[in-house]
This record gives sequence, structure tokens and C-alpha cells, in this order.
Amino acid sequence: MSLSASKCRWLAASSAVLIMSTSTIAQTTENAPPQVEWNLAEIYESLDAWQREKNELDGRVAELEAFKGRLGESAGVLADALDAISQTEKDVVRLYVYAFLEADEDRRLSAAQERRGEAALLLSQLEQAVSFVSPELLSVGSSVIEQYLNREPRLAKHAFNVRNTLRQEPHTLSDEAESIIAGTSSMRQGPERIFAMLSSSDMPFPTITLSSGETVRLDQAAYGKHRASQNRSDRKLVFDTYWQAWKSYES
Repeated sequence: MSLSASKCRWLAASSAVLIMSTSTIAQTTENAPPQVEWNLAEIYESLDAWQREKNELDGRVAELEAFKGRLGESAGVLADALDAISQTEKDVVRLYVYAFLEADEDRRLSAAQERRGEAALLLSQLEQAVSFVSPELLSVGSSVIEQYLNREPRLAKHAFNVRNTLRQEPHTLSDEAESIIAGTSSMRQGPERIFAMLSSSDMPFPTITLSSGETVRLDQAAYGKHRASQNRSDRKLVFDTYWQAWKSYES
């Protein structure tokens, strides 16, 4: 697995955990108290700012491939490459997180879902663009890389990841194989995105009446809450009704 490709996957997975942790909220946040709402303006001041960054990052991601075949030229070139990759990764993940959080504010809005798809695609393209890094570092060899690390101060912040990559040589695929795996990341995320859309906006959740007389729309949040009821009959009603709704989607 490529050094930077694996980092991209880790960042994507971390963001996915964040998204999944909010997937039990209502379809919109219009009734949520202000203290629990996120302020996306702290990430980008506007959608126009997000789009400008997206357009710029499209070009920056493509430019990273210019370092392919050059990591062994000198310590300076290696530092330039790893600095550019690291900064681009940070900026792409920032773009990605904004798009996913915006889409979660109301999953019925198609424009927000499209931006989320664009961000996920860009992350996949980044992963593929940098998939050459690990195979190439291994090709250069640990003795040369160690000389570079000792010679170039800018490589100090990358030293741990670089040495960890060299250590994992037995588990690293060829450049071509790493690129193929990286190119499938968007496809592999498809089932998760489909489930998120179905479970938070598309599915018509049933309504039940509890023993207290309270009427509840049994979405994911309500299921989690009322499955912990002290009343056994309510717990059974909640469980049976909720999963019967899901069973109707069996093919």
C-alpha cells in the first residue's frame, strides 16, 4: 500500500466515522438547538469559496504526478514532493469534510449531495495520483533514502512515514497494482453512501404509539432512544416495527 495512498484512506475513513456518527440525526437541522449545530463558515466562508478551492485542487492533484520517477533525484526533490503531497492532502480532506457535513445538514438537497460526490471523487483521484510514492521509495532503496533524511532538514517531518514505508516493503505492491487499488476507492465507498442516503432521507420510517401514548416516528435516532426504554413491550414494539420496515427492502 502506498505511503500517501494509505494516508488518504485513513483520512477518508476518519471522515467517514465522523459522518456516520451524525447519520442518526433528523433529515434537517432546522429544529436543532444552536449549540449543537456546526458552523461550516469556519471551514469555508461560502459555497463560492469551496468551489474556487475545488477548482484549484483539481489542478494541484493532477500536478502531483509530475514527481513520479523523480523521488530518487535528490534530497531536495524528495522534500519538494512530500511537502506538496502533504499540503494537498490536507486541503483535499478539508474540502471533503465540508462537503460531507453540508450534505448531512439536509440529505434531501441534491446540490449538496453532488458536492459530496465531487469531493469523494477528488479524494479518490488524489489517492491514485500519489500511489507511486511507496513503490518508488522502495525502488530508490533505504540506504539512499536514509542519506536524504540526514541531509535535508525539510524531510524531518516526513521521516517517520518514510521509514515506516521502507519497513513495510514485503506488503507493498507494484506501482501499477497500487494505482489500480487506489482507483477503486470511490466504487468501494458506494454501498456506504447508498445506505446513508436510504437510512437518513429516502426511507419512509414507520410511526408507532408507545405505552405512554406518545407517537414516535421510528427513524434511526428514535430507534436508538426507545430501544433502551424500561418498558419491555415498548422495546419489543420498537424492535419489531423498525426491522420489519427494513425487511421490506429485501430482494
